[in-house]
Amino acid sequence: MNIKLFLKIAFAAMLCLTIAPAVAQSNADYSLTVRLELPEGYFVGAENHQDVMLQLTRLLPFLFLFFTYMMWLKYGKQERPVEPVEYFPPKDYNSAETGFLYKGYVDTQDVTSLLIYLAGKGYIKITETEEKLMFGTVTGYTITKRREYDGKNPNKRLFLEGLFQCKTKTVSMQDMVAKMKSPGGGGGRSW
Repeated sequence: MNIKLFLKIAFAAMLCLTIAPAVAQSNADYSLTVRLELPEGYFVGAENHQDVMLQLTRLLPFLFLFFTYMMWLKYGKQERPVEPVEYFPPKDYNSAETGFLYKGYVDTQDVTSLLIYLAGKGYIKITETEEKLMFGTVTGYTITKRREYDGKNPNKRLFLEGLFQCKTKTVSMQDMVAKMKSPGGGGGRSW
């Protein structure tokens, strides 16, 4: 390091002037340590160079955290789910038999739940079909027999045999409804 530069810095420190060294060229091997004893009250009246934007950047994470917490309270906090009430038919009775015992007749809801029960047990397969018409499509269902009924309930056996009377393996939902509404097929509402 240049000795002239060192003397300039030392002289400026004695006069309590602002120190702004200018080094034309420095090597990585050199270092300089300066110790200054400043007079009492040297920093009194010094300006605070922290602007408003700096203060906002410090405040912004806390504002964001507060906003996120308020949004969570309003939209994200999920209430405990209500457990659904489940009803099972009495032992050894299916849903259609329970509906008949309760109401005195079997309606469409009872038959539908029996169809879903039989599909769950693997006796039938319910497939959704779409029929394209001139101005749109119509959704329907096809019921396919997968295996013979091997259970002990005679009403389920009778229902499956009546559903597939013509020795067919498939029946559409439209055919089934039409058959149940025909005079010999159940007379509409009750079967």
